Order: sequence, then structure tokens, then C-alpha cells
Amino acid sequence: MPRVTHWIFRALARIVFLWTMRVEVIRSERAHRSGRYVIVCNHISHLDPVCLSVILRRRIDWMARIEFFRNPFSSWLMKSVDAFPVNRQGLALRGIRTAIERLKQDRVVGICPEGEVTRGMNSALRGGAVKKGALLIACRADAPILPCVILGTEQLDKVKTWLPFRRGKLLLICGSFIEPNASAKGTRKQVREAMRCELQQAFVSLYAEARRTHGIKDEQVP
Repeated sequence: MPRVTHWIFRALARIVFLWTMRVEVIRSERAHRSGRYVIVCNHISHLDPVCLSVILRRRIDWMARIEFFRNPFSSWLMKSVDAFPVNRQGLALRGIRTAIERLKQDRVVGICPEGEVTRGMNSALRGGAVKKGALLIACRADAPILPCVILGTEQLDKVKTWLPFRRGKLLLICGSFIEPNASAKGTRKQVREAMRCELQQAFVSLYAEARRTHGIKDEQVP
């Protein structure tokens, strides 16, 4: 049933996006590759994961904080689109195991490595910290990480953005895959730290590319 409801929700959302959004995706072919991988993105809005799931062809199983699963309706909705919970305040082992299991089924797992909506100088776009959970999962499942930057989602809380005639504007840029255990040597901890630095730099570089190629000013991005 989750697979059916996922495609129903996505089809409806794509129709809405077609009428209301102008969406540009750079290097989308990277996200459309077959096989397992972890997709990670910056987190300037709660709608970032929704937008990636609607825009990209691959089905994405998002790791979401457990609070979204405590209400019966929101829990049903999250499970209907294949999202699964992680307890950020306590033991996250169950969420990590679920992510690894799904990756081993050659699925795509989505994670926002900042852990919560993050803006300003703390944002990964500007060199802010990212958590190591995504790196741990990627290494354990032997799955590459695809960093992405999405901009414009912070405007989706305004009614006028959802009016017809494509008033909303979204930009999604896909980076290069970060392969687990490919270049770094040393202990597992050292490997994950090297990957974390590479991921942080990827976010900064993709954001710089977006600003350079689309004339986006830093003050325009929260």
C-alpha cells in the first residue's frame, strides 16, 4: 500500500507544481541513476524533502524526526510516502538500521544532515556543520552520497506562491557523488570525518554555483 499511495500523492503534487512552480534542475541525471544511494540536501524549509520527492524521478525514503509520527494522521501520511522515523534526542539506532536495510534493497534514502531547518551562518550553504549520521549510514550500507542544494522553498509558506501561472520558483542543483571509503584511509572515524569535510565543501560549492550562474545574492537566501 505505501508504494501505491506514494505514487498517488506524487502524481497529485506534480500536477500542482506544473501549474504553480517554475522548477529548474541542474544535473538531474545524477539523481536518476539506478541502484542505492543516500541523497542529502540543505534544510531551509520543512518542505525541502517534499520538493525533492516531487521533482526527481527516483522514489526517496526520507528519514524524518520521530515527532512527525506521534500524531495518527501525520504518522499515516509519512508512512504512506515511505518515510521512517529517527529519534534525534535519544537512541537513533532503529532509524539508522532502517536506513541501512532500505539501501541494501537498492532504494534511495533521503537525509537532511543539518538535522533541522537551519538558516543564516549556521546553514550548510555557508559552511555550517553537518551531522555524521548520513556518513555512518552510507559507509555501513556501502552507498554513495549525492549532495544537493535546493533554493526557493522558504517562499512556499506564502499563499501567492501557490497561485496558478507559475509564481513560485525553485532551483535544485545536484553535485557529485561522494563514494564511501574511496579515498580516505585510516580508522572508520577518520574516514567519516574526511567524508564530512567533503560533504560540507560540496554544499558550499553548490551554493556558490547557484549564486554565480543565477545571479542570486546571499541576502536573498535565508
